Amino acid sequence: MLSSDRASLWSLADQGSVSLGNFLTNILLARTLAPSDYGIFALVYGLLVLLNSFHACAILYPLSIRGAASDIVGLHKYTRRSLLLTALLSFPFAIVVLGATELLGLPAVAPWAIVALWCWQTQETLRRSLMAHLRHGEAVWGDAFSYLGQASIIYLCLRSGYTSLELVFGIIATTSILAAALQALQLRLKIRGKSELIQYSRDSWNLSRWALLANAAVAVPNLAFPWLLALRGTQESASFQVLVNLAAAANPVIFSVSNVVVPATARAAQAGGMQAAWKVTWRYGIRGATLVLPFYLIAIAWPRFLLQLVYGSGSAYLAEGKALRLLIIGYSFVYASCLLAAFFYGLGQSKKVLVAQFAGSVCAIIAGYPLISRLGVVGASAGFTLVFIVQTIAFLLLFRRVRCGGIPLPQLAKTHNKGEKGIVDAAVTM
Repeated sequence: MLSSDRASLWSLADQGSVSLGNFLTNILLARTLAPSDYGIFALVYGLLVLLNSFHACAILYPLSIRGAASDIVGLHKYTRRSLLLTALLSFPFAIVVLGATELLGLPAVAPWAIVALWCWQTQETLRRSLMAHLRHGEAVWGDAFSYLGQASIIYLCLRSGYTSLELVFGIIATTSILAAALQALQLRLKIRGKSELIQYSRDSWNLSRWALLANAAVAVPNLAFPWLLALRGTQESASFQVLVNLAAAANPVIFSVSNVVVPATARAAQAGGMQAAWKVTWRYGIRGATLVLPFYLIAIAWPRFLLQLVYGSGSAYLAEGKALRLLIIGYSFVYASCLLAAFFYGLGQSKKVLVAQFAGSVCAIIAGYPLISRLGVVGASAGFTLVFIVQTIAFLLLFRRVRCGGIPLPQLAKTHNKGEKGIVDAAVTM
């Protein structure tokens, strides 16, 4: 097994390739497409990302835990079952995508987006299977091909004058399924007959239901804000998405810190109780903060400069400096919230995560529409920031309660070390 530090380094490299590919794809499209067209892409693509997060909770989270605590034979068994469940889940997801594209008046995009979603989730299943055994160094090759390859092909197509949304989602589907094939070869996965799928599904639901509900709470602002902006015009959704692209540039650090905090917290809690677990969380949190803080300070101080640097001096989005500054402040609280969520997940307290994230979703419902209807993109950024301030405060209040009242040692800390590490990537997608 890889050492913890080496696995963390490979995890950072892998997440970096994924985030960089997504970042480049969005930047290329934002610089090339008209704001209204990019707004439509942002709405559909954002919906796919949201559905991926539900897939991660319902299927990848149980796979990460059970596969990590198993030998290679058991990992293959759980991977096959997860792939079958992914295929079954694609049917209700397809209905959601079809409804969204019909609402946008683009039914021709639906088949391409649906295929892209299934290919994407298939590849996600196989990469999480590799990660469950700490094989991040192998997973990075398929992920780099999928995400960086996707951005490269889109760049070539845009340069040649091909800009249709159908083509973009077709490229996402192609690179995803080819990367999935590579990772299946790395796993040496063999297709077998069906097994106890119903029992496995029931067990997976028992394990992931609270995480799934917590993810649903997070989905409220992530889905509602861009679509509420679309009521004012898809160009408003485009403006918000270009800001999210920049604010999310720190995601590799956020996700990698969370990847380390969950298993480290579980081990520390087993050895020294909750105080030891919190010291570990605080230490890793400070390390991550030193990496993201300089970027956040630059973005807050010179938002227009950053917009011009990334999107060009003639961009239609240069006037969104105030909204970007607000959104970056919000992402500072996203970092704190993710860190606290990883702490509670490490303690096996997913219900606490649900409570805090539910508080944020209530705030989004109450404040989101009034802010967006009056202030547009600035209101969406302000609402996003308010949601995560509330969520962070809720986490801190919950932390104070469990610290004062005591808490049983987490079940996750009592599992095999590989099992502890295996929950990381699924947990941080919530």
